[in-house]
Amino acid sequence: SALRARSLECLALLGSAAGVHLFRSDATELAQLVTKEYLDDNHRRPEDDAERPAAMRCVVRLAKTLGADFEPFLHTVLPALLSSAEAPKTALYEEDEDDDISAFDQGNEVVVRTEALEEQEMACQLVRLLAEALADGFGPYVEQSLVRIGPVCSNSVAEEVRIRAVTAVPQLVKCAALTGDQAKSQRACAIGIGALLTALETEDDNETRLAILQALRHTIEDGTRIWIGIPLNHDPLRVESTLECFPLLINTSVNPAIISNALLATERAMIQRRAIRLAEAAIDVDYDEERELQDKASSRFEVQGHFLIADALGSLLRTHGAIALCAILEESGWPSRLRDMAQPACIEDDRCFAAYVLADLFDYGLYMPSDNGQHQRKVSIADLAVILRAEPLELLLLVAESQGSAGRRQAAIFGLGRAALRCGFEALAHCLPRILTLLINNLRGKSTRLEENDEEQVDDDDFEDDDDYDNSTVADNAASALYYIIRAHPASLKEDCTAWNIWLDYLPLLADAEEADVCARGLCSAILEQAIPQTLIPQAVAAIARIHIALEQGGYCGTTATDRPSATSSDNRLKRSQAVKPPLITNLTTAIQALQTRQPHEVQLAFTQLPNHLQATLHRLSSSSEGS
Repeated sequence: SALRARSLECLALLGSAAGVHLFRSDATELAQLVTKEYLDDNHRRPEDDAERPAAMRCVVRLAKTLGADFEPFLHTVLPALLSSAEAPKTALYEEDEDDDISAFDQGNEVVVRTEALEEQEMACQLVRLLAEALADGFGPYVEQSLVRIGPVCSNSVAEEVRIRAVTAVPQLVKCAALTGDQAKSQRACAIGIGALLTALETEDDNETRLAILQALRHTIEDGTRIWIGIPLNHDPLRVESTLECFPLLINTSVNPAIISNALLATERAMIQRRAIRLAEAAIDVDYDEERELQDKASSRFEVQGHFLIADALGSLLRTHGAIALCAILEESGWPSRLRDMAQPACIEDDRCFAAYVLADLFDYGLYMPSDNGQHQRKVSIADLAVILRAEPLELLLLVAESQGSAGRRQAAIFGLGRAALRCGFEALAHCLPRILTLLINNLRGKSTRLEENDEEQVDDDDFEDDDDYDNSTVADNAASALYYIIRAHPASLKEDCTAWNIWLDYLPLLADAEEADVCARGLCSAILEQAIPQTLIPQAVAAIARIHIALEQGGYCGTTATDRPSATSSDNRLKRSQAVKPPLITNLTTAIQALQTRQPHEVQLAFTQLPNHLQATLHRLSSSSEGS
């Protein structure tokens, strides 16, 4: 029996490797055999139960091969998997056997067979894999699967089982969303997120808590996403706008306010545990090196957890916009937490948290879709100040101005750039001198190394260490924020050319690919719109030459940045924008041609003043445009 079950699994492995076209007919026949003899209650033999795990693995491989053609077998396969996935039966503790583990259930010590736990863990994993393989074809089975697996997220005695159940929830909710049925998606979100929030409230294992927070973010985004037009075999990037989502969580048992408050309670519990550890380290006479190592490990987990809480709040903002912003900031403790964490006296991790959340408030929280499918301003900076009971730009400046973590300063400066982009020049006018000083100080003296390196390849090795690279991302974000301010109201900054001059001298950006693309294309647009001061035409010509060198060296994703991904920002928006924009080299060619047409003498003079390697790259740029 054991050999037979393993042989069937081996056949499924071989078929998966051969591919669907060669294996489809055999896969269907094999699926019929396995489901009938191992999973169908009317035909299976009790003596074969020990080999059901191998049969289940075989079934999942067949589902991946057959895709939608596997759906007729689901009504036989899924009940067996869900039965195994539910919490195994426990008994009052009698004796401790080698293959058992003991746990406590409502004050009674109970014994659970490890074999049952292993089967439960595997079943949760296989349900997730089945859902992943069948996508929208799994839609009719989502709710019953969530109802039975959801409680396992919090009631299993084994951390490994709880983690498997938790990671199944986002995939099940995604299957409901893929059907395009909003009512089904909403019910799935309510069940799935409800199970995760229950688990988050009761979980005391650090690793499992991190898995819950990650699953919560994925469930919010994948469950509310509009999947129409996205190929099923495409692994989509993160949600970047409320226009990509249905606001399904409104008026449900897991509305944004409920989720926000649950995250706040989790964050407060983390802070309390941290305070207890610090107090024990200071006053406990028995505190030793072993305890110190344990506390450091717990602290590392909770730093990650803090970041994931910020990420989950960001998911609410990405999917529900201003609705989520009001839920987060109104009638909750988050405003006071953010105000406190932004202060210079707060510890670095907390200030990073404040920077991430405030940046997301500006990036995603000020808008919600209107009836015509366009973004409509919903919350102004003045409204945001009332809700926060503090000036939001002032909080970002507090976080950005002091020395310390590059990640914290980068996030705060990114938030200032998004405030300029989303709200316009006027909204920043009351603190513009302070913002400009901050941005210019982060750029001054950091002109691009391409000026001195001639045409040597610029790559990751040019960043001497991680601190060098991280500080470069801070400067890159300062450059893009400065660009947004300059372009929001160029006339007000044209007389004083300091901002323009420093920005042009810094180009191209080498560390952050997304901001590198923004600034390189922004330079070309500014040239075409004649926004650059006339006295700075030589600097603009030199910047075009340096950008072209970086492109020739093969920057990341068609930009001037190296191929090392940014440590703090996803390249989500970048990849999406690159898919619909012309290559950057086209923008450079158009910009230099426009300058040569409008101001040939100034361009020629600027060209003669350039170093040889920059003159050579401009010749190549002109030659490529003539050839095309």
